[in-house]
Amino acid sequence: MPLPTTAAELLSLDAAGLNAVFIEARLRLGKQRSTRARLLAAEKIDEQKVAVLKAEIAELGGLLCTIQTRRGHLRREARRALGRPIERNEAIASAVDSLLSGHLHAAVMAEADRLQKQALADLEAAPEAA
Repeated sequence: MPLPTTAAELLSLDAAGLNAVFIEARLRLGKQRSTRARLLAAEKIDEQKVAVLKAEIAELGGLLCTIQTRRGHLRREARRALGRPIERNEAIASAVDSLLSGHLHAAVMAEADRLQKQALADLEAAPEAA
């Protein structure tokens, strides 16, 4: 199944089409991550292949985020058309998105960076295993 490559293609999809594209993108993302893990576990790491996979994984992640946003828009439009209030789960998801896209996102990313640096320092400080 071809994935949408433009905003027009994405906007032309209905809810069922978005769901199908979302599933396909998730499957591809899982496959790419698995491939990357195998490459990183190899004795000789092919940095070029890993870099290509990293870019593809980032692209798929961005597409999934965009699809999720579009799915939310379609749900809100359908709910408004029926005159229904926002559901609890959607309110929670919106609150999380709002918090993570603001100052909390920067704090989470800074903490993740700190943890990575600490893990790297711990790894470098550990004596080599014989």
